[in-house]
Amino acid sequence: MSVDRFLLARIEEDKHLARKAYHLTMSQPELERILKTCAARRSIVLLYHEAIDEQSPFAHAYLIAVKTLTAIYNEHPDYKPDWAPPTPKRR
Repeated sequence: MSVDRFLLARIEEDKHLARKAYHLTMSQPELERILKTCAARRSIVLLYHEAIDEQSPFAHAYLIAVKTLTAIYNEHPDYKPDWAPPTPKRR
């Protein structure tokens, strides 16, 4: 599995869990915020795909963004350590 496919799968899981939690404990504004966050993360993955297809010089930057978003799932059993984003030189 590739890092972008992994992230898309986690985004779909997050959406499913949010909708399930909404029926139990979550408010409508909380659900909407989570779904908007999922849509924004999905957009970054799609921009990465477009950059690759167009051989854009920005493809590598989008890959770093995808890896950074994926890092929150580093405890998932399918996560691969080589997907870890680079460490910033400045903090």
